[in-house]
Amino acid sequence: MIPLAIYAKRSLRLAEWDQLPIFDVEVRMPTVEILVGMIASGKSTYARKRAEEGAVIVEHDAIVKAVHAGRYDLYDERLKPLYKSAERAMIEMALSQGRDVVIDRTNHTRAMRRRYIGLASSADASVIGVVFESESPQVHACRRYAHDARGLSLADWVDVAKGHEHEWERPTLDEGFSALCEQDVKFIDPEPDAASHIESIMDDLFASLLTEPKRDAAIAPGVWHVSA
Repeated sequence: MIPLAIYAKRSLRLAEWDQLPIFDVEVRMPTVEILVGMIASGKSTYARKRAEEGAVIVEHDAIVKAVHAGRYDLYDERLKPLYKSAERAMIEMALSQGRDVVIDRTNHTRAMRRRYIGLASSADASVIGVVFESESPQVHACRRYAHDARGLSLADWVDVAKGHEHEWERPTLDEGFSALCEQDVKFIDPEPDAASHIESIMDDLFASLLTEPKRDAAIAPGVWHVSA
């Protein structure tokens, strides 16, 4: 098959070809936004807002749930290549269609971020790091436990948050980011009718802090708000 451009040129005299109008077409390159933050730091709230704006959200937890009929507790380490394959396919297809992609994970280490930066670079997409404010592990654990405990205790989530805090590596431009920005997330206290739920959560929190009597108790769970 003759390429279209060659066929068109053969169909016109050279003089006519040189006089064809040149169209200035602006091509917008897609962006990969890598969210970086502790558990329950506002990443998913930000991602929902970006989804409304047309971005494709790639969330590892959601992929695991999709594979196991909504049950994250069925996560299988042996299926990790499958989870990653689905994740990669989503990113590559979205970028090929010119859609922005948001990676909704903690991405708290350079190693976690390296894979997504590589995928973005291979598609000539710009890479933006969106960094969320970190608080104490107890605060993040309390919020996560209230939102979706996944069958884990508050003490379990405190351990997870402490592990992330210990591994935390702040993102830097030399990793391959085009830019880094900080996202300001405000935590709003819950309505009064949630008092009984709060009391239950706080009881569990205090129990988990018995071995750390000098640490302040975390604020109770409530409603997320992302600042403009």
